[in-house]
Amino acid sequence: MAQYALLLNCSTAGSVTENEGVFDSVTWVSPTGNSCPDPNTASLSTNPGDQVTFVVQVTDANGIVRPGFLNWVVVMVTASTAPGNRASRNANNNSPFRIGPATKPNTVLLANSNGAGGTLRFSTYDNNGNSSTSGNYQGFPYMTIVADVAPGGGGPTRPLSQYEAVVVASVTDSNNDLWQFGFDPEVDVNNNN
Repeated sequence: MAQYALLLNCSTAGSVTENEGVFDSVTWVSPTGNSCPDPNTASLSTNPGDQVTFVVQVTDANGIVRPGFLNWVVVMVTASTAPGNRASRNANNNSPFRIGPATKPNTVLLANSNGAGGTLRFSTYDNNGNSSTSGNYQGFPYMTIVADVAPGGGGPTRPLSQYEAVVVASVTDSNNDLWQFGFDPEVDVNNNN
């Protein structure tokens, strides 16, 4: 089993009039020592049973890490499809993640500091994607990748399934200004068939 963490870094150093945009930097890391692509140019290649998390570090205008600024992180996942052609699907599942007792893959994942409303509570990590109570990155617990299963419960009908996600973080700074940052990583799942 491989583990992969997408480290997303953002800062409240910019102008408040520019408080919505992309993360300052994004990097895949693997605490299990697996090779990682550049998320800006390539998809992460995974196998069923691998684990993935998405985590955020917030710094203020002075470069000081501010975990308390992070309100929530949401990940929205969709199956990749041929542009403009919903009939030509590259995945049967609409997400490679199944959290808890869910019978269907989860397409929207939400984490916050207190797990309010049945959402996931922030987990914390170090710069290498290792779980750490003193880590500066906050986000989701590691989530296990599931194989792509065709409608009706059959086995995977294709060797590779492709997924796209959008990660959005909500941040409130010390002046009570609200910031949002986003990024759209891609994850491929080798169904081992």
